[in-house]
Parts: sequence; C-alpha cells; structure tokens
Amino acid sequence: MRATIVVLALLILAGLAGAQAVVMFQKKIELTRAVETHLEDVGDSPVAVLKKDIVDHAARIGVQLVPDNIRLTSEDTQDRTYPQRLLEGRVAQFTNKRVSIAVRYSTSILGILVHQEVQAQKIKTIQVQSVAPHASIAPMLDVGD
Repeated sequence: MRATIVVLALLILAGLAGAQAVVMFQKKIELTRAVETHLEDVGDSPVAVLKKDIVDHAARIGVQLVPDNIRLTSEDTQDRTYPQRLLEGRVAQFTNKRVSIAVRYSTSILGILVHQEVQAQKIKTIQVQSVAPHASIAPMLDVGD
C-alpha cells in the first residue's frame, strides 16, 4: 500500500513536470518568433525601444524578461545570401550587416530553475549599388531594337 502511494506520487510529479516542460517549450517557441520579427528593426530603431518591445511581447506570453538580458548586435559582414552571390559583381554590389538578438531568461519546472536562451540572426542588406553590366551581357539587355 505504501509503495503504491509512493509510485502514484512519483507519477503525479512526473506528469506535472512534463506539463510544465511542454508549457516552457511553447513559450520559448513563441518568444523565438517574437525575437525574429524584431530582427528587421535592429540598427534602425533605438536599442531601448527594441528592448522594451521585446520585454512587452514576452510579458504577454508569460515570460518575465529583464532588458539587461537582451543583447542586440549589428556588425558588418562579407556574407551574402544566395541571390546576392549570383548578382554580386555582375549587376550590383551589396553592403550587408549581420544582425542578431539574444535573450536570456529563467523559468522553473517544479520549483527548479531552468535557464533558457533564445537567439535569432539574419543578414540584412544595408546598401545596394548598381554596377555597369559586363560587355558580354550588355547586348542581351538592349531591348530597344
């Protein structure tokens, strides 16, 4: 009888922990989506405004964030997207920045603190300069004949 109660209690605790873990992962996915939507604004909007927007969105989904735990970076990069690699030097020159947002927060499962981190990054085109077409391509671009 005593063993049955212990097993039952352990099963209940395991069920609660599993349910809290599922909720934790759902919140992490929602927070990741929110961070990804703010990537486009990095470098254009003030840092304080972006951090406030992320904190507000996190609060709506039930995650408590501290603005000091949000890191925004924007750095020059030579990385190119696939379409840019096809066009680079032939049609246009691109200036890109790698923008990223990293958010650290803590949540708990059965009172045990679990540290989480959400990161998102993308290559953002800052400037596009057209290039004179190569001599072998120029006749194909003439459509006035």
